[in-house]
Amino acid sequence: MASWYQDNVTQMENPYDRTINCVQLLYQDVKRPLRVALMLDVSASQQTTTTEGDTRWSYVTKAVQQFPKYLEDSANITLTCFGDGLYEWGGAGQNCASGLTWPVGTLGDIRGDMYDYFEEEMLKTDDAYFYEAFNATYQMIYNEMMDDEDGDNKYVMVVITHPDNREGGSDEEVQEMEDGETSLLHLVGMALEPDDTVPVYAIHYFGHPDYQTSATLEAIADRTNGAYVEVREDEIESALKDLMYYF
Repeated sequence: MASWYQDNVTQMENPYDRTINCVQLLYQDVKRPLRVALMLDVSASQQTTTTEGDTRWSYVTKAVQQFPKYLEDSANITLTCFGDGLYEWGGAGQNCASGLTWPVGTLGDIRGDMYDYFEEEMLKTDDAYFYEAFNATYQMIYNEMMDDEDGDNKYVMVVITHPDNREGGSDEEVQEMEDGETSLLHLVGMALEPDDTVPVYAIHYFGHPDYQTSATLEAIADRTNGAYVEVREDEIESALKDLMYYF
């Protein structure tokens, strides 16, 4: 009887095996060390006082401290801050914080140092030139991902920015933004496959749907399979926490 059964009955593939394989593949992707490029606006707009009497920046500080609070030990985070120029990672040689340099390494080794960093007074600059800063930062993290031929890390970029300083400016300034948008969308649209882009998770701080900056950020997030939100001071912490679930 056993021999007849083996010869005449086809054993169907166990659907649970397929499910387990899918979960295993997903886990392999998720467990890769996370590589985060964090880009922060430190322009004069961050020093604007809210209705509660605190600066806008004070809410950003609370929000970004969720990186050392929640991310795994293997995560590696670099910081670019910008205003009228680009600073820290790949920038002009200045630190974003007045008293400390950005801690280098994985979170398991520098978690406490990262908390301390965001307790320092941050660099203050006059204007937020988003387009130039994003172009430089995205190219750095994109090139790093392309050099990672074995796919050892999972790459994401997180952006927190006010509207570009040229919003509502002269015709020449508006044209500069439009040219910048074209350049950025070309930059993130060059990839042949979705996996060839670095997902961009963008928080537009005190933005407006009618702004050019809003349209650009939303388009970038869409093209890179990231996400985009517009927030005010009382929303930024929870918004960033929600975005962190994606990566």
